[in-house]
Amino acid sequence: MTSRPIPRDEWAAFLDSFSRSHEGWLCALEITEENAPPVVAALDVPLAGMTLREHDGGCVISIDVGTRGATPVNHVVREPVAIGVDMTEHGEDEGLHITAAHHTARLRFRVAALPETLDGIVLP
Repeated sequence: MTSRPIPRDEWAAFLDSFSRSHEGWLCALEITEENAPPVVAALDVPLAGMTLREHDGGCVISIDVGTRGATPVNHVVREPVAIGVDMTEHGEDEGLHITAAHHTARLRFRVAALPETLDGIVLP
């Protein structure tokens, strides 16, 4: 697995585009607090979307999973410091991670794929 960092000035546009390209993909959401093992907040639920909201010189990122009959989960990352896309060696999207000062939220797709190869297969 490789990780591609997303520059800070591209976060809002990236999250919007990534959310649209991967909407409905089954995923797991893992939260790792500082000095603790990862906790699975959601498993095998569809990605609904991610948004960035600017406030008072900082920002928060909201991750929404579990629509279409699944129990919805919303996780908010306050004051993120880094976003990275996790990819296979062939460039297929495996997920992403968002790092804040004291925790990391990691979204992992059930199947690693290029979004264009699933066009029309995953329901929006």
